[in-house]
Amino acid sequence: MPTTIYTGQGVAKDCIVGDRFINRYSIFNGLELPRKIDHNQVVSLLGYDLPTINSVAAAGSGSGSLVSGKWYAYRAVYASSKHTRPTAVADGSGSYTRGNGSTKSSAQATATGIIDVEVAYNSNSAITHVLLYRSLGASTQVAAEAGPFYYVTKADLANPTTINDGTADASLGQTLETDNFKPNAYRYAVAAYGYVFAGGNSPIGDGLTCTVTPGSSTVTLSDGVLYDGVVDWYFKCIDDTTGGVDGSGLFFARYSDSTTLTLVDADGNALNYDGALSGAGQTFTLYLPGYALRWSKYGEPEAWPATNNINFEGDVTGIAVMPNLPLLIVCTDTPSIWILDLTQIGTYNFKTNKRLISTTYTASSHFSLEAVDTKLRGIDASLGCIWETDGVGVVDITRNAIPNVFKYLDNNTSKVKNWHCAYDYKQKIFGAFVSYRNSPRTIDFCIGQNTITGSWFLNWEKDLLCTGHYVDPTTKEHMILGGTQGYSGSDAVWGRVWAPDTYDDWIPPNSLRSGTITSATSTVLTVDNTDDDLWTTGGGISGRWVLVCDANGGNTQLGYIDSNTVNTITINTVVNSPTPAAFSPVPSSGWLFYLGVIEMRWGPKRFDFGDPDNDKAIKEVLVVMDDFNEDDLPTIRLYRGLETNYSVQRKLDMSYYRDASTNNNTLFDRYDHHLEPTKRWGLALVDRSYDATSLHSVTIVFHRCGGANERK
Repeated sequence: MPTTIYTGQGVAKDCIVGDRFINRYSIFNGLELPRKIDHNQVVSLLGYDLPTINSVAAAGSGSGSLVSGKWYAYRAVYASSKHTRPTAVADGSGSYTRGNGSTKSSAQATATGIIDVEVAYNSNSAITHVLLYRSLGASTQVAAEAGPFYYVTKADLANPTTINDGTADASLGQTLETDNFKPNAYRYAVAAYGYVFAGGNSPIGDGLTCTVTPGSSTVTLSDGVLYDGVVDWYFKCIDDTTGGVDGSGLFFARYSDSTTLTLVDADGNALNYDGALSGAGQTFTLYLPGYALRWSKYGEPEAWPATNNINFEGDVTGIAVMPNLPLLIVCTDTPSIWILDLTQIGTYNFKTNKRLISTTYTASSHFSLEAVDTKLRGIDASLGCIWETDGVGVVDITRNAIPNVFKYLDNNTSKVKNWHCAYDYKQKIFGAFVSYRNSPRTIDFCIGQNTITGSWFLNWEKDLLCTGHYVDPTTKEHMILGGTQGYSGSDAVWGRVWAPDTYDDWIPPNSLRSGTITSATSTVLTVDNTDDDLWTTGGGISGRWVLVCDANGGNTQLGYIDSNTVNTITINTVVNSPTPAAFSPVPSSGWLFYLGVIEMRWGPKRFDFGDPDNDKAIKEVLVVMDDFNEDDLPTIRLYRGLETNYSVQRKLDMSYYRDASTNNNTLFDRYDHHLEPTKRWGLALVDRSYDATSLHSVTIVFHRCGGANERK
């Protein structure tokens, strides 16, 4: 059974990034403080707080090497032996990852030559040690606190940690590092070449209001949307033009709880609101600047030097690495796509030699950036396309093939930001998972491609919030895994996407999958379980979908399963029903149900048979297929003209072709229908058999009606 390691806050997608060299994974989502998962599957904060020195005082006894009468200043650093850096520091502090130093605390040595330093405890589970740094002995307190500070010793973290320092100046180690800053709550992140790169933001304020009070540093929001990653973000009431840190109403703000902010100055001290507004109902914006690309130290995702920064003209919307090339791709909302040379990281040229390859395209969603063989793809929702780049230029690969599908996709920004792509390089299947207009789930539609043939396909996925590439540690098989959003959050499911020879959506193999409905209400189906039961173990089939239709395959509706017993299914959402939470019409006895069925659909294709001027009547349709289910034959649908709704739906009949022992046979539909002839006909085939049905050919026999060439 899988083990739950980490559960995100469920508002924005997590970017969980890392590699084997770093040996731990960093978690960014734009709202929470960044976290990490180590090799022991322990989750902790990414980076370390500044310690607090409780006290510094000369020891009452002992014999140390500090000079009596001299002043010594101290700074403490939190560090971790669990999470190490690639290269150890040659002074005793070792390969521990570490944060920045505390504020300075000083004392004057006495005849004992020892000063006791007490450091406060920190609850971050990654912290294992306290590193102590000290100035050289100075004649004044001011001179001592001016530094520099050198390594003294380390001690195990305790509550509190007390260190007795009597080390002579000549025995001190290397100077205190001052560039081990914690990362901000950026929205997107990738790992590449031993570094973690991050950027982008999650602005807060749309649809909300706040309460501000002159003379108070507290701001209260109208809804609980705040998380602990809101640290020194920009805050501004839209209608405010005075006060703040810039005189125009801009403040820094920090998280207090889910509805409360504290306004602060540039040093983090509480700052009272002094703008022109007062009271509730104020519109506002709260954001972390999203135009910066930041990156960690090499092999050390806990430390983010302030100099590891590149500012772009627009907010970062996506970051990715070009496959098989040392190039970093950065997309912004200006729009633009930039290239950075990873072979130059650590040099000034890495920042200055960034190369612009497009001012037309961008990635509307970071999660849509996907390596496909030797190229990178992304979705641009504003242009309505999927593009591809080789690191030199950018090409729209959908304009000529499927230009119209993007007209029907949702333009809700919060949904677009969650669009994602996946590529199964073994099966050569690419999928862009997007949102159909007014979809009940965040992601419900797939624009797919077979990259061998180049042909595109469209599939209604119903619910597929996220995907990721996975390698089975035992079999080494590469696969794409996916997870759903679910209805309430607790009923989401996950499994393999594009699983070979599998034609259902994650239905347990021992469960009843399809059959006959014996009775029903608008929300509960009772099914015939004479031969098998519905799966009930571990939540049963909750979170899956059930398709219902009449005995002829018509009146199709799709229900989202809330719960089930061995022979009943309770739903809470219905697609293709006039009432979104109930079946309408209500299924009756003899109707059919299909759990998690993946329909094979062909068409509808429209035909005028080379004669657009004369009416035709369809007389017969012959279909050559193999590997179909004889007990559940495919269905044929006929459409008049350009009508979107079919006029006839019938089950195909079967005739044996050459060898009655195989399923490579001819299916046919022969009848005299009463539909009025028309100049064009549409034809579609639907298979719900859970089998690997393959379509080889379709033959249509028709009767031309009217005109000089009227004939059967």
